[in-house]
Amino acid sequence: MNDLRLTVRDTAGLRKLRPVTGGVPLAEGAAPDSTVFALRDEEGKPVPLQTSVRARWEDGSARWVLLDFQADPTADGEERYTLVRV
Repeated sequence: MNDLRLTVRDTAGLRKLRPVTGGVPLAEGAAPDSTVFALRDEEGKPVPLQTSVRARWEDGSARWVLLDFQADPTADGEERYTLVRV
């Protein structure tokens, strides 16, 4: 799996910490059974992240991964993250 770029946009016009939950589909073999994921902010700093593999390919690799983290984009702005394998 190559690094995956994620963007969180504020559409409410409010700046506040909010929970983010989303699913990420992965190609077969891209994230073997023992894969651990991490999330980094734009400066490369780690962001607390919970992951759950929701489906697997026949080879046991992750097919669909659920991500849960918190984001704090500026009002009407966005924050960018990178999902990586560690």
